[in-house]
Amino acid sequence: MGCRRSRSLFPFPAALCAVLLAAGRGWAAADTAGAGLPGDAVRFAAGLLGVFLLGALGWVVSLRRRVRRASAALAAAREQLEDRVRARTAELDAANRGLREQAEARARAEAALAETEERFRTAFRTSPDSININRLADGLYEDINEGFTEITGYTADEVIGRTSLDLDIWADPGDRARLVEGLRRDGVVRNLEARFRMKDGRVIRGLLSARVIDFAGVPHILSVARNIEDWAQAREALREGEARLRSVIEGMPCEFFVFDLEGQCTIVNSRARACWGDAVGRSVGEIPDETQLGSRWEEGFHRARVGETLEDDWERQSGGTRVVYHSVIAPIGGPDGIVGVQALHMDVTERQELEVQLSRAQKMEAVGTLASGVAHDFNNLLQGILGFAELAAQEPGLPEPALAHLGRIETAAHSAAELVHSLLTYGRREKPRLDLFDLNRPVETVVAMLRRTIPKMISIETRLAHDLEPCRGDARQLEQVFLNLGTNARDAVPGGGVLTYETATVTLEGDSEEARSGPSPGRYVRCTVTDTGAGMDPETAQRIFDPFFTTKQVGEGTGLGLSTAYGVVTNHGGYLTCESAPGEGTRFALYLPVYRGAATEANGAPAPEGDALRGHGTILVVDDEEFVRAIARTALEARGYTVWLAESGERALELYAERGGAVDLVLLDLGMPGMGGRRCLERLKERAPGLPVLVASGYGRAAQPQGILEAGAEGFLSKPYSLNELARRVAEVLGARA
Repeated sequence: MGCRRSRSLFPFPAALCAVLLAAGRGWAAADTAGAGLPGDAVRFAAGLLGVFLLGALGWVVSLRRRVRRASAALAAAREQLEDRVRARTAELDAANRGLREQAEARARAEAALAETEERFRTAFRTSPDSININRLADGLYEDINEGFTEITGYTADEVIGRTSLDLDIWADPGDRARLVEGLRRDGVVRNLEARFRMKDGRVIRGLLSARVIDFAGVPHILSVARNIEDWAQAREALREGEARLRSVIEGMPCEFFVFDLEGQCTIVNSRARACWGDAVGRSVGEIPDETQLGSRWEEGFHRARVGETLEDDWERQSGGTRVVYHSVIAPIGGPDGIVGVQALHMDVTERQELEVQLSRAQKMEAVGTLASGVAHDFNNLLQGILGFAELAAQEPGLPEPALAHLGRIETAAHSAAELVHSLLTYGRREKPRLDLFDLNRPVETVVAMLRRTIPKMISIETRLAHDLEPCRGDARQLEQVFLNLGTNARDAVPGGGVLTYETATVTLEGDSEEARSGPSPGRYVRCTVTDTGAGMDPETAQRIFDPFFTTKQVGEGTGLGLSTAYGVVTNHGGYLTCESAPGEGTRFALYLPVYRGAATEANGAPAPEGDALRGHGTILVVDDEEFVRAIARTALEARGYTVWLAESGERALELYAERGGAVDLVLLDLGMPGMGGRRCLERLKERAPGLPVLVASGYGRAAQPQGILEAGAEGFLSKPYSLNELARRVAEVLGARA
């Protein structure tokens, strides 16, 4: 029973007891059976052994309990120790943090102090102003900055330990005396303007400020000086500018007044003084009214005070001549508003005359605009006349008189086209046509015309060189130039004389008399137009090419002829000069540069004609004139082309959309109703960038803007064109695309 309780209470010893009892029983049984010992003895021994084991077991249990209590006490003591260690550790951590924070704060303070010292040290060293520190007792320099060195030229080694008197820096000893007096009296001196001597001997003006300060209990002087030489020079320049302004006011080509807001005159120029007397110090109402301005003076002044400007024109007679004045009375603005009133009277007689001339020029511009508009319709009509005449001349079996009549029609049409071209040139609506030509040709054309039109008492002579090198330009515009020169020469010799045209190829050197008169050195074709007339004085000869200048009476000329001629020659890269003297006649010299590529162009392949102009392909002709379309169709079909017609840009786009793949070239008129040719060209190029387009126009070559070619057009035809020219251009474009 005892063993079972022990096992239930102490599992491990009870099990051991049970093993021992079983073993005892076994031994007892074995011994009894083998040795024949009495059973009681065996049982006694077994019981004794059990008692011993139970006692040992109790001791073990007791020992285990004591161990457990000791362990619990030890654990409690350890926990208390750990708590105390943790608390102490926390105290130590807090103390360490405090020490670290103090150390960091001190480090930051030291860094800030060092940064501040470095900042002030840097400011001291790098300031562009001169900064120096001197002992108050003896004036010895103890430190200087780079600005001192830059301004004066002295190094620190040359300055430290010496005084300003040793260096002879003060150009005016009185400036130093004023500095010392101010420091003794107030301890500070501000903005003392003084003159200082540099190391190299230069004397500059500076602005000096100084203060007495203590360094380690020792009084010192801290001085800052700025170089104001540039500022002083600017101040003097401002004074000079004011003097120049006064000079400008004195030299103004008008009568000029300035009034303050009280109406007192403060400034007048010499012109105003000559006309009105010395008006300075007088009020607006006290200025004598000698030019019939009346109350306009006072009205203008009161309006100017509130920010308005009064302008008007008035007239007076001066020596029997009408003089027109323009009067302006206006406010003078300042930073804070109106500070005064200005009034001026200007002689505008010449300006009004120029306005009249400008009006004439605007009329000429209107003529040019009208000519451009007429040219379009007229050239279209000429295209029909010329085209149908050419087609009629191609009919087989025509009698010779009919062919002659058709030839005269063609000649008349070409002459009419030239007339339109001349009209456009005169209105400056036509650009120069850059072709190779012999300068003798336009001269001969003009001479032939003049011989039929000028009075017979004027003899025309020509001295034309037969070896002229070719020029490049517009021969028809140059015909107009030679005609203007001849017309002026005719007017210069009304009683009879000689007019001479002479041509030559010349090379101008840089030091030649001709080159000094205008043309740059180089090789030129020169044409001189000389007359034996009355000549001109130097002043008139200098103004001969000025726009609107003329020596003719009103109604006899506009003054545009020679200025237009000058512009044409200049546009050709040439020069036009004039030499004249009273009683010695006049000589005009026109210089055109020799074209360097002339030989190559002149020797090019001849233009194809006849059967060489035949071809194949489909051409879309777009023109709003039915007869132009008919002529183009007949001419092109006769040369083997298939032709489609469209009367507008919109219809052309429709046809191209329907059969666009079959079109090889488009002949497009620019001036059409609706979208017009330019927009049609852009739309066609959007659909087919590679489609060749040949543009035609009745406006002349002026209708060929650079944008047309940039938009993708392959070329330009100016109406009226011949049928051969049309076929040649079509063949050229299609041949280039082949």
